Amino acid sequence: MNTGIHTFSLYIKSSYSDIKNILQKNEHITVNKDKYHLNKLYCITKYKKYGVEILLNQSYKRPSFITVIVNPSSLLADEYRPTDLFKADSKKTVKILKQNLYSILENIGIDCKTAKISLSRCDLTKDMYLLSYADIQFMLRVFKKSYITDKRLKVDIKKHSWAIKNKSREFCVYNKTYELKKRHQIDISDNILRLELRLSRKAMPQKYKNKSWTNELLNLYSDHNKLIDNFIRKIHQDFKRVVSYDEAIQIIDGSKYRQKTKNQLKKIIKKASTCNNLADARKKCEIRKDKFIKLLDKFSEIGICAITKD
Repeated sequence: MNTGIHTFSLYIKSSYSDIKNILQKNEHITVNKDKYHLNKLYCITKYKKYGVEILLNQSYKRPSFITVIVNPSSLLADEYRPTDLFKADSKKTVKILKQNLYSILENIGIDCKTAKISLSRCDLTKDMYLLSYADIQFMLRVFKKSYITDKRLKVDIKKHSWAIKNKSREFCVYNKTYELKKRHQIDISDNILRLELRLSRKAMPQKYKNKSWTNELLNLYSDHNKLIDNFIRKIHQDFKRVVSYDEAIQIIDGSKYRQKTKNQLKKIIKKASTCNNLADARKKCEIRKDKFIKLLDKFSEIGICAITKD
């Protein structure tokens, strides 16, 4: 399991005239604009190969601003690194990252010494390196079926990805190997399933916020695994080892639990094998959510997942 930061975004306060000056000096593309030309979005892609994309939001009706999307591993390597994850494990490393980024921003006409810059998003990432390509789709299926429930979250299910999100955060599991090969025409030999917790500024816990975006990056990375794992536990079973249906039944029968508990665990296994996810299985079992979660903890205690291979 490889962990780190995939991308992060910075928010820079600006003005209509400042953005106009930047556009006059740099090649750019128009992303969109309304029919009255009151709100316009432009993109500077010159530095995308180094992991930096710059979006300029120009508006007559509301404050204009600039969004800088950064792939820190690519920026530090001075070339595109699609599978590397950034380790914000020292002030020195983050300082070098800041210097490289500010050099680009100064080149396009942003005065970083006076600009108000803040961290607006951070993607905390875990990459699972699996033995085969088939294992990626299998583990993706496990994630899809392990969904418990949270009515506040929107679920987005696709063939090669699965995501749950609300207005301020998103947890996404996707086939990184497929994305690189099919969408970006990058051929890799590794079989990667990517787990990504995408936090907007609103979703970042208060204790991680700081006047300096570099310190915020350090703070978020220090609890990287904790933040991801805590989020997963709120919506998923801690799925441990995935075994066949028959093996799961044997392990349950050999456990120390009372027969009533064993029967409940077997019922969950049976319903989970035919339902779309654990949320549906819970309803079929007619078990309260709090009790259902306690039963899922029993699966963790015996070291298996309620989702089986067949």
